[in-house]
Amino acid sequence: IIYQNLIPLLTHQSVPLKTIIKELNKNSNNFYAEQILKTIGYEIYGYGTTENGIKASKDLFKQIGIDPDNLVMVDGSGLSQLNLITPRQVVNLLSYIYKSNIFNYIYDSLPIAGVDGTLSQRMNKTTCENNVRAKPGFNLNSSALSGYVKTISGELLAFSIMINNFLAPPSLINYIQDNICNKLSNFVRN
Repeated sequence: IIYQNLIPLLTHQSVPLKTIIKELNKNSNNFYAEQILKTIGYEIYGYGTTENGIKASKDLFKQIGIDPDNLVMVDGSGLSQLNLITPRQVVNLLSYIYKSNIFNYIYDSLPIAGVDGTLSQRMNKTTCENNVRAKPGFNLNSSALSGYVKTISGELLAFSIMINNFLAPPSLINYIQDNICNKLSNFVRN
């Protein structure tokens, strides 16, 4: 079928990408994450598939110094237990974002400890409250928290905490992650 000389019946323009990213990160909207990955595949390779989105993502990882052969990415949301990435790789990505022109959009999109999103009930009444901006991730026996924290001296740190194969209750794992963030927020460089 040839699609030439067609007249569009409807055109729809979505909200700005920064609004979509904010919903994705604040509320952990996994559907949005999958659709953004496919959109990246479409924008880079002309066809919006998960495979093309992953290929485009790995191309970017290579450009910023993250070896794509040393990670496994099978989806956009991180829900698959087949995904494999290290905290160092995540920190390298966060450092790259910090130096880029999209930092403010990403930073503003992250849940704020004790304030909103998926961190609204965590790190309350600590130096992390209204300070830590991070994205939690949880899967069967895997828990992660990655983002940024300002130290008491005003230094912004990128961090990634990943705990795998735990047998403790998830609340204890969150407590450990929150304690690490508290230590980071109170960190003073010599």
